[in-house]
Amino acid sequence: MGLEPNEGRCGSNSQLPVPPRTVHLARRPRRSCLSHTGKQVMALEKPRRGRKRARRSAWVAILTVALLGTGGTASDGKRVHAGFGLRASDGLSASSRLQEDVADGWLDEYDFFDAALIASGVESVRQRELLRRRFDLWWNKQAQTLRRIPEPRAKARALLHALHRDLLRGQYYAACARVDQTLNQGHFNCVTATVLYHEAARRAGWDAQIVSVPGHVFNRLILASGTLDVQSTSATWLDPGAPRADVPGGQPRILSEVQLLGKLYYNRGVARLAQHRFAQAARHFRTALVYDPQDESAAQNLL
Repeated sequence: MGLEPNEGRCGSNSQLPVPPRTVHLARRPRRSCLSHTGKQVMALEKPRRGRKRARRSAWVAILTVALLGTGGTASDGKRVHAGFGLRASDGLSASSRLQEDVADGWLDEYDFFDAALIASGVESVRQRELLRRRFDLWWNKQAQTLRRIPEPRAKARALLHALHRDLLRGQYYAACARVDQTLNQGHFNCVTATVLYHEAARRAGWDAQIVSVPGHVFNRLILASGTLDVQSTSATWLDPGAPRADVPGGQPRILSEVQLLGKLYYNRGVARLAQHRFAQAARHFRTALVYDPQDESAAQNLL
């Protein structure tokens, strides 16, 4: 099924108590190796993506021949898509396949939106397709609106308003740690709100980053006029003159998309810890460290 049993629903009657030493994000992150040179690091690492694809393509080709014996043609004469055949027969969960995909720090087989749903625990392809379709319909309307707005900051503000009007229509709850819960119920926390705003910014073609401070993540847009930080948990954050809540301090760290996915696993670990399901919590914390080895809170919860 797409949802793990008893992982919790968002809402005032089901908010999970957060145990000591477990905030809903990393507590004291180390200085990021990406920092403000993220683009340079990406440029250096991009050849790895090609090597990974080449290795996977070669392996898929060999496996296709070994299994089918006809170089990618099934016994009934129908052509078989090698990648789809591998996915259907490898026996791995979507979460396991995603973990293999991000082993080099990049998303190749999955896009960010699908990966965020998998990291939230949605194993069902059908459920992911339904959630994507819903987000696609919402985004298509916003794209038309944004095209009529010339000023970049006004675009960012309009997108934030639309996100809260249509998708983040509930309340902030720290226990709302899954993107599918946010899309289905409207409640959110800083991770799920950041994921959805980042996905919309990507689709708009904006230069978008994810920033982490102890206990919190938020969005950042790189504009011609400078950087624009967006606290996507607040509908009025970009409104001129609107009051703003205090933002947690600490050394900021630029996260990759893969590292942001790790925060979804971390939050699921916190939820399991609150339910005293320690083995499952430890599994989620270990997975979070695969996605973000610098997540000190995940490491501390494994001690």
